[in-house]
Amino acid sequence: MCFSATASFAASGGLATIGVLSLRLAKKKQILIALIPIFLALQQLLEGFQWFAIGCGQSNLAIGYVYIFFAFLLWPFYVPLMVLIFDQKRKWLLTWLVGVGSTVTFTLFILLTLRPLTIHVLQNSIHYQIYTPYEFEIALAVIYALVVCGSLLLSSKKEFRWFGGLLLVSAAIAATFFFINFVSVWCFFAALLSSLIYFYLRQEQTKKHVA
Repeated sequence: MCFSATASFAASGGLATIGVLSLRLAKKKQILIALIPIFLALQQLLEGFQWFAIGCGQSNLAIGYVYIFFAFLLWPFYVPLMVLIFDQKRKWLLTWLVGVGSTVTFTLFILLTLRPLTIHVLQNSIHYQIYTPYEFEIALAVIYALVVCGSLLLSSKKEFRWFGGLLLVSAAIAATFFFINFVSVWCFFAALLSSLIYFYLRQEQTKKHVA
């Protein structure tokens, strides 16, 4: 979690448990979705260590860059691709979003290589910042959120649409009340919501047994 090391480690442990249980339920095609809590558990674990590394120079940056790999580079590509693999009914729209997400990932990667990452505690949360023009940063954040949430909302599966809606609401809350620390806070909200994946997979398994 973004507010303390203890909370981050607790969230990581809970998500890791949910992730393992989800993987046990997942069929071959469902592994991509079952891995989401595992990845988010790792993010929370990294942020827990980040609290101890703040101000420690290279150690601080090393943990920060690994965290940012998940937060900035993985999700805008991974989420639309996962939805596309699950949902071929809206293939052309989702394929387009995979392309946009890949562009977002590439753009953020270039920014990370060209501009220094700074990490510090601000308003009781960890603040990750790459120095870019403010308008560009806002536009990129909006596109990022639309790609991740939009791919879920466009799915023909109602469970994905519900998850996308909740994720979009959580993004709006994070942007409204925790704007400065949006990255860290929204990742925490996403981590909490990922616990729903276990119940989705269990429901899918129940449907197959009934059928």
